[in-house]
Amino acid sequence: MVTGTVQAVREVESPTALFATTYGWVLVAKIGLVLVILAAAGVSRVWVQQRLGVRRPRPGGRRTLTAHAFAAGASGPPGALDPTAADETARAAGLRGRLQSEAATEHVPALRRSVLVEVAVAAVVLALTAVLVGTPPARSAVAQPVDVLLPLQGASGPSGSVQLSVDPARPGANTLHVYLFDDTGRLTQPAGITVSLTEPTQDIGPIDVELAAAGPGHYVSDGMAIPGAGTWTLAVSVRLDEFTATTARTDFPVR
Repeated sequence: MVTGTVQAVREVESPTALFATTYGWVLVAKIGLVLVILAAAGVSRVWVQQRLGVRRPRPGGRRTLTAHAFAAGASGPPGALDPTAADETARAAGLRGRLQSEAATEHVPALRRSVLVEVAVAAVVLALTAVLVGTPPARSAVAQPVDVLLPLQGASGPSGSVQLSVDPARPGANTLHVYLFDDTGRLTQPAGITVSLTEPTQDIGPIDVELAAAGPGHYVSDGMAIPGAGTWTLAVSVRLDEFTATTARTDFPVR
């Protein structure tokens, strides 16, 4: 049970993923049904204790034995039990057992229904478990912001790097940050820069992204529009001078 709980936390990671994905809702349903099983089992346990007179021994408790003392008749030998008292005790014990049996028989349908509920819900829990195995984890089904550092490739090889950040990486308006670095890791100002979006599997793009300078080597697009879900390619083309150009690209999921 502990292992399953840890695994569920790893697959979900956040409350948002729990209530915004198919995996999360199936997991919530499974947890709810497990609670129903525990409740039904509790009802059955209480029924057995009350109707059959079964009591769970207390940890560390001492067992007690009730000894009945009977006065010996004048005609009987010393220490002998009174036959009348012994008969009455036996009849009382038999009556008690008979009453418990009759009471248990009257409530057997209720116990049967409780057990059937346990069996039916357990079968549903097993089915939900099978569904969870074949469902993508919630953490992979929720949109994740993009933050990646890529080398800039030129005709003569790598030359500097570019850092791309896309938030929240969902359909609609997104914020894009572009940082350009030279080979020493310092921000550098290029002669020109262009960014485009493409979704090859849906034949969308390239869509030019408008950038605004936000500082040396830093560009921002506050309204970068992503038309819909898919695996999008963000391409950057940097012109370092009149004769040198470098490019970089990255793919990221949009859900």
